[in-house]
Amino acid sequence: MALTEKRIKTTRAETKTVRLPDGLGLVLEVRVSASKIFVKTYRFAGQQRRETIGSYPETSLSDARERTLEINKMVKRGEDPRKDRPGVRAVAAKAAAEATVAPGHRFEMVCDLLIEKRIKEGMAAATESKLRRHLGNAAEKFHGRDIRHIEPPEILEFIEHIQDTGRYETARDTRRKMSQVFQLAAARGISRHDPAHIIRGALVSKPTNPHPGITKADEVGILMRQIRSYHGDAPTQAALLLSAYTALRSRELRGAKWKEIDFETATWTVPADRMKKRYGEHLVPLATQAVETLRWLERETGGDPERLVFRSTMYRDRPISENTINSALRRMGYDTRKDHCHHGFRTTFSTNMNEQNWNKDWIEKQLAHYEKNQIRLAYNRAMYLDGRRKMMQAYADWLDKVEGF
Repeated sequence: MALTEKRIKTTRAETKTVRLPDGLGLVLEVRVSASKIFVKTYRFAGQQRRETIGSYPETSLSDARERTLEINKMVKRGEDPRKDRPGVRAVAAKAAAEATVAPGHRFEMVCDLLIEKRIKEGMAAATESKLRRHLGNAAEKFHGRDIRHIEPPEILEFIEHIQDTGRYETARDTRRKMSQVFQLAAARGISRHDPAHIIRGALVSKPTNPHPGITKADEVGILMRQIRSYHGDAPTQAALLLSAYTALRSRELRGAKWKEIDFETATWTVPADRMKKRYGEHLVPLATQAVETLRWLERETGGDPERLVFRSTMYRDRPISENTINSALRRMGYDTRKDHCHHGFRTTFSTNMNEQNWNKDWIEKQLAHYEKNQIRLAYNRAMYLDGRRKMMQAYADWLDKVEGF
């Protein structure tokens, strides 16, 4: 179906890129960010290629069709369309100019400076890995570029590409990390502006998508029976059970080492570097059922204090992956996008403990929902611990009851 001006103007992309074909390989990509891009696909020298013709309305439908015909004619004559691509000379000139960029002005070099700074500040290994991953993608995109000459539209296009794949958190974090790079460059007198900050308001906010969690008693009972009869490896089954018994977040749970578990006091101390926003370590009281699960796993896998509690079966020096628990739930028949996901264990706990009229402050502290007053938090490491211990034992007993265990 050929494109029309009306169809181009009225088409919107809600959650993913919409592609509208016009014919002869010309397609209009309507992105979640609201941008509309003409793209031409063709085969040359045995390879499938695509060329971005331009964005609408700057590039009209007639202009896009004209360029499409030019490309098809060149391919038919055996000529490489890339050599005739609009702006190719400008790109080549830019590349030549960038070849003479002073090392201290290169974008990737300033990225390295930021990473070095954060390491000196004592950032956690997991945070460093995440920073390197996000800045690595940006450094690859803008490799060799003079940081003073990178403009907001270029960054917006790069971030929108991430966003259009549905990775809203990654897009947001990458923009924020890039902004820190530009701010560091400005502080050192290398550049004068932060183009990554300028585009902040142009990005699309992540659509609200609450983590699904089972809350009805009979359905919770079925879930617990499914977990109890799980036929996978011991660390995964134990992780599922302890997710139910502790309501910990994925990162807080998966990275546990045996030295964090105090069997004598039945307390699990999650260190600050695994806690959200790093508000300090988190004390987790363990119900009898949670202790029994940990003791069972200790017999199955060993309990070296320095070793991981939930070790990967493939890489013994790594914890189970962030997808392991959700994959197990899917094998048990749960749709982790609609029915129940790992984060949903927190919903199960919160909903039922509130319905049973337990102290709301105890519930929030157990979920590590902290106040913004960090000074106060420093003196409340064990806040409500005795009350939470009673509550978590009652919750574990309730889980056993609905399971029929």
